[in-house]
Amino acid sequence: MADTDGASERRDFHADVPQRTEGFFLKGSAQYDWGMRNRLARIFDPASGRTVMLAFDHGYFQGPTTGLERIDLSIVPLIPWADTLMLTRGALRTMIPAAARSAIVLRASGGPSVLKELSNEEIALDIEDAIRLNAAALAVQVFVGGEHETKSIHNLTRLVDAGNRYGIPILAVTAVGKEMVRDAKYFRLATRICAELGAHYVKTYYVEDGFETVTSCCPVPIVIAGGKKQPELDALTMARNAIECGASGVDMVVYDDVQIEPSDASFQEAAKFAAEAAKGFTLGDPLSESTRLGPLSSRMQLDRVRSYIKKGVEEGAELVAGGADAPEGLPGGYFVKPTVFGKVKNSMTIAQEEIFGPVLAIIPYRDEEDAVKIANDSPYGLAGAVWSKDDARAQKVARRIRAGQIDVNGGAFNMNAPFGGFKQSGHGREAGVYGLEEFLELKSLQLKG
Repeated sequence: MADTDGASERRDFHADVPQRTEGFFLKGSAQYDWGMRNRLARIFDPASGRTVMLAFDHGYFQGPTTGLERIDLSIVPLIPWADTLMLTRGALRTMIPAAARSAIVLRASGGPSVLKELSNEEIALDIEDAIRLNAAALAVQVFVGGEHETKSIHNLTRLVDAGNRYGIPILAVTAVGKEMVRDAKYFRLATRICAELGAHYVKTYYVEDGFETVTSCCPVPIVIAGGKKQPELDALTMARNAIECGASGVDMVVYDDVQIEPSDASFQEAAKFAAEAAKGFTLGDPLSESTRLGPLSSRMQLDRVRSYIKKGVEEGAELVAGGADAPEGLPGGYFVKPTVFGKVKNSMTIAQEEIFGPVLAIIPYRDEEDAVKIANDSPYGLAGAVWSKDDARAQKVARRIRAGQIDVNGGAFNMNAPFGGFKQSGHGREAGVYGLEEFLELKSLQLKG
């Protein structure tokens, strides 16, 4: 029992000082419970009301995409500069140090890969596992206007219910489908729907025209998504403009699966040129002087090439010319239309596998370094070509490409040069001195010293 004999009757109750009730610094969050606000205060800096998010959850549908092949090497060194890490639970458990101080936002939806319709997602995380991992928030993709819009919205509302039950904020990530226009009108719709259905904050894209209307009519904080790859200064300028227009944070993604928009002038010019060239090929009898393209070797090869063309369409490549149907005027024979695909990603089947047919895949690239990276990101390496106004530069790039033969600016095939491939395109060489060496045997004499 406590000794109260010496206890003083005088206490500092400060009866003349009213208790102060602190407000909460974050937009639309004042009515949340203590745990919810505490987690949001780990995500957003209470002093500035802002957050710098490092998102690298793309592997859940893209696999080891460019820049995220080794998260332990590309991401972990950046952690001290990030307020928030957005990732999958698999990446968190296997590669992120437990001593990291950044708030953790776990990807909670998933299902289809990049090869399928992405909007057909399900909830892919149990709330108890999120608690076990000390998550500060859960992220769910919402496809407003997408094929599976209702399903993705139901994923959001189910997570909001679970998050409210356990005090975990839910981040709604607005996904823009192929047919959706990236403008303020669409993002006002998408972000408001997410907020109205209970999302505690929203990640969406920045647009120059009218972004202040997006943030003003969304009652919860908005974090801008990284979007298209751009130079560092442009990215920082975009982030500053978004903050000035009312955004509460920026997502600086690390991955670099670049795809040039269809409006890019250089891409359109290349696609148009390729389409016109393809239409100029005359199909027919290979013995005719007017024929530019004859038939394939067999029915099996015909079916194989047509299946690749159909696969390209299914995976989202843009069919610029040709197609899988039979050429007009040639109902018989193993003929395939000269086919050109635009908007091709290097992860697509038509970019990664050998078709052995008249099919061209146009893959946009950012600069010389990116072009070389794309060229070498293949299991094959038989032959390639480099074109440039500068012969010396073309030869320099050609030396960096891992293929057995590189044509430089249309160089003719040289029968005296060794021929053969790299990687799955084979080993050894034919023709030239190196081809003869394949038939030689070496003998070594071990002599007494």
